[in-house]
Amino acid sequence: MEETSPLSPSHESQQQVRRNLFRTYEHKIYTSYLLITFSVILTFTKIISTAYILAYQETDSGAPLFLWNLVNIILDIIYLILKAFRMPYVKRARNGEEVDEFIILQVLFIIQTTCYVIWQIPGNVWYWRCDDCFDNAPALTALTLANLILGYLYLLGPAFLVVSICACLPVAIIFVMFISGGSQMPASDDMLNSLSCEEYDSQKHVGDAICTICAVEYCPREKITVMQCDSRHFFHTECIKAWLKINANCPICRAPYIVD
Repeated sequence: MEETSPLSPSHESQQQVRRNLFRTYEHKIYTSYLLITFSVILTFTKIISTAYILAYQETDSGAPLFLWNLVNIILDIIYLILKAFRMPYVKRARNGEEVDEFIILQVLFIIQTTCYVIWQIPGNVWYWRCDDCFDNAPALTALTLANLILGYLYLLGPAFLVVSICACLPVAIIFVMFISGGSQMPASDDMLNSLSCEEYDSQKHVGDAICTICAVEYCPREKITVMQCDSRHFFHTECIKAWLKINANCPICRAPYIVD
């Protein structure tokens, strides 16, 4: 049977690592009281301001915009109701419980979000085609513009965040390398040749059962290398060789690798 290189984990292992990482971030977003509070306050403010302006607005002036804001406020109310039904699941998830959210609640959230996204289209069309709206219904027109801007942020916010992170990431990497004093240096050939190998034994090697570099579990009698800094810091031999060719430090504690 062909052995799988520890440096190249199986497709299933890679998928599992990505899936676990996604679930971690998803759990943090799902249970963040800060995000929940912010979204609820923002939505509640939209509802109050929209209801106040619509209550004193004649339906004849700016009728399409009146209808658009009316449906928009209904979608916001539905959003708050769904949020209220979701809170028990959020509390259980924050307590570390396994939560399988009610499937109907998930479907309703998807429907509400889809309707909100689709409803932005007629709002944009009616707003930009209305030439005399600011003269006939200035408050309603300003409200429509504000709600449209919030819709843009809702739709484009995640994309803007990703682009910002990608743009700032190289600068952050350069900054970290600068403050680290240029400690990230590749290992020499003598260092790589001096690496010791031994067979993995779960009884002898006390530490993580997964290689920190490739995120694959150790198999019995598999070739590993124990670092000098700590006997609990060990990795697949091929993995640590590839690592040291880039950075001559321990992947866990960042202690420099020194040839005896």
